[in-house]
Amino acid sequence: TPTDDLAAELCDADRETVAGRHVDLRAAVADFDAATIATIHGFCQQVLSHVGFAGDVERDVDFLEDPRELTAQVVDDLLVQRLHRNADLQFPREEAAQIADAVITNPHAVLLPDDAVGRTGPAMRVRFAEKVRERLERRKRELRVITYDDLLTRLDGTLDGPSGDVVRHRLQERFHLVVVDEFQDTDTVQWRILRRAFTGDGSKTRLVLVGDPKQA
Repeated sequence: TPTDDLAAELCDADRETVAGRHVDLRAAVADFDAATIATIHGFCQQVLSHVGFAGDVERDVDFLEDPRELTAQVVDDLLVQRLHRNADLQFPREEAAQIADAVITNPHAVLLPDDAVGRTGPAMRVRFAEKVRERLERRKRELRVITYDDLLTRLDGTLDGPSGDVVRHRLQERFHLVVVDEFQDTDTVQWRILRRAFTGDGSKTRLVLVGDPKQA
C-alpha cells in the first residue's frame, strides 16, 4: 500500500538518519494543529490585524458584505453634483448604475481605454468609473466599513508601500511553509500578494502551489 511504501522509504537509511526522520515526523504531527488554515481573504485579514500601524486598516471597522446600497448612494451623489454644475449627463442613471456595478464587482480591473480624453463617450465613462471608485473608498473610510475585496487591495498596497519590507520580514519569520490549494482559482491580485510576500531574493519561506490546470 502507499502507506507501507512510504514507511519503507523513510526507514531505508542508516540508524542515525532514520532516528532524525522520526524526530522530524513527531514534530510535524505535534505542530499540525498549530498550522494556519484560511482563505486568502482570511489570511489578508490576519496579516493586516497583526502588522498594526503598517497595515492600511483602521481599528474597530465593520465588514460590509454587500456594498451595492452604498454604491447606489455614491452614483446618485455624483449625478446630482453634475446637475448642480449644469453639466450635461452623457449617459442615463441606469447606465451609470451599470458602470458602478462593474467597478465594484471587479475592483482590481484596469479601466480602459486609459488614453481617452475630452468629452467622448469612452472618456466620460472612464472618468465616471474612477470617480465612483474614489468616492466609494472615501465613503467607506468615513463610515469605518470595509469589504472583503478591500482586504486584498489594502494588503497589496501595504506590501508595495514604504512598510512593505517590514511586513514581508514579519510574514517570512512567521510562515516557513505556505501551501496554496486550488491555485488555478487565484486571481492577479491574490498572486501578487503571495509573490511579494513569500518569494524573491532572501526569502525564508517555501511557497508550494497546488492546482489543477484542467480546471483553469
